[in-house]
Amino acid sequence: MMSMCEWCDYKEYEWLLHKSLHWSVYLADEQDYVGRCILVLNRHCGSLSELDISEWIELKTIIEPVCRTANDALLYGVVPVCVLCETEHPGRR
Repeated sequence: MMSMCEWCDYKEYEWLLHKSLHWSVYLADEQDYVGRCILVLNRHCGSLSELDISEWIELKTIIEPVCRTANDALLYGVVPVCVLCETEHPGRR
């Protein structure tokens, strides 16, 4: 049976840059801007408010070096913007 969540089913391993206990970091296949990455929680989560404290802490430890690397290596002093998006809940339309 196939899941209804596109992120739980995301299996683009050729773009996988890093995998930790809670998160996977992928290089976006469409580089709208150079170095664009996608951070995916390694379990289903319908809302950012459902993250537990260990997931939040690990997210912070991942975002900092990703943004620093993008800033230092790719964007030459431009501060990167990290955006967290929630997918629409299956019950909401």
